[in-house]
Amino acid sequence: PWTYEVDLVDTVPVRRVKVTFGSAYATEFEIRLSKDHEAWTTVVRKAEHDGSPVEVSFEPVEARYVRVCGIKPDGPEQKGSQMSVAELEVYE
Repeated sequence: PWTYEVDLVDTVPVRRVKVTFGSAYATEFEIRLSKDHEAWTTVVRKAEHDGSPVEVSFEPVEARYVRVCGIKPDGPEQKGSQMSVAELEVYE
């Protein structure tokens, strides 16, 4: 899948993530976290997304890397298009 990834430089307990999409967005996507860039934890999977900002809170996950993965960025008869991320906010 199309992926936007950020390295937080240090491993921290992540509790909340907010994604604001640009003019293009995935209609189905996941937000994944990892502390070692090998094992990934999916903290949210959203389907039938309308392009609005998404903010999720969850039990703390130790993470250094954050990924937004577009599962269905575009396709025939599908709303949305190739995913663009305008802003990614990550909170402890």
